[in-house]
Amino acid sequence: MVSDISLWEIQTAVSNGGMILPMPLNEWFRKATNPSVIDFQRITSEVVVKINNLMPFHKGPADRIITATARVLDVPLATHDRDIIKSNAGPIWQPKAFA
Repeated sequence: MVSDISLWEIQTAVSNGGMILPMPLNEWFRKATNPSVIDFQRITSEVVVKINNLMPFHKGPADRIITATARVLDVPLATHDRDIIKSNAGPIWQPKAFA
């Protein structure tokens, strides 16, 4: 599951050089957003209201939306963002060790 706002974050990262994709952005989006690959979560009124219940832990509105979405859906976050992790705003996904 991925929040809709993550599309904008990817576009921003690519445009400022923080992320390099193996193909043009429009082609990457076409492949990566195929419904058989990923399930996008809409920014709902419930998510927006949940943002009000979070401590102001992050300046980035996208990160607040992503965190609130995870809280509403009761799923852990997959993130390396130190501010989100330190905030204890929700459980952080930890990959299982490979056997």
